[in-house]
Amino acid sequence: MRLSRSGVVMVILALAGNAVAADIVVPVFAYDVPGHSKNLWTTELYLSNPTGEEILVSPPVVLEGILEIPEPCYPPVRPKVVPPHASVVWTADEIAIELGCATKILGALLLAADGPVVVDSRMVNVSGTYEVGELPDLEIPEVVLSGFSQQMPGTPVPDLPEAGTELMLPSLYWHPNPCGSVAFDTNVGLVNPSEVPMRVTFDLPEGLREAGMRIGGTLVPLPYTMTLPPRSWQQLHVAPPPGDLTVCLEPQRFDLHLVADGPLAAYASVVDRSTQDPRTVFPVPLQP
Repeated sequence: MRLSRSGVVMVILALAGNAVAADIVVPVFAYDVPGHSKNLWTTELYLSNPTGEEILVSPPVVLEGILEIPEPCYPPVRPKVVPPHASVVWTADEIAIELGCATKILGALLLAADGPVVVDSRMVNVSGTYEVGELPDLEIPEVVLSGFSQQMPGTPVPDLPEAGTELMLPSLYWHPNPCGSVAFDTNVGLVNPSEVPMRVTFDLPEGLREAGMRIGGTLVPLPYTMTLPPRSWQQLHVAPPPGDLTVCLEPQRFDLHLVADGPLAAYASVVDRSTQDPRTVFPVPLQP
């Protein structure tokens, strides 16, 4: 994907990254990102302070698939203030400005704070309901988004599953041999917040494993292992293998298993294509 940056924005991101107490990962963040069937995705953050002291949250670092900044601006690198025993909304437009007036963002966020802030987010399909990307000045009022959405909470990096933990993304759906429009689509997101490459292995239960699966459009045998670069994010469409049946089939439920050799943040998004409404799925650590 094409990435647009300026030297100034790189400095801003470097300053934010140097506080690499970037210990909270939001597994996916979107800003003005088109999707399937005229969907348009944008994210807002909710920050909560359970303590009696003010907490400062540094501008986020983006582990991106897309970061477009065609006309960089020069905002002050300023933390978000979360008052004691209170919460604030960090709007999509505010975050875009903090990142140098980005016009499109897609990836994961890393956040550093000087206290135990709780981070939640709402990724909203704003198609037809709200115009994002209008940046008249650096003082933007708090405007929350409207539309179908999915929650993506932040997780402290030390709380991510340990290397070697088998994870299950439960009750996902795909639609083999639909004979028409696909009823459900599933995308899997993977985040490597560490400074070293991470290997992630995909697998399915017996009965489905033997036929393999399509990951990002490519048919692969199972188990299948891929490498996530350091401090990176990827979202992959997963689908059943192509079939040669002459009958139409119903959507099929399946459990996807993942094992990583590092602290992996993972999620799945199951989209009902009749409404474009997504369901968020988080991994369940499996016991021996």
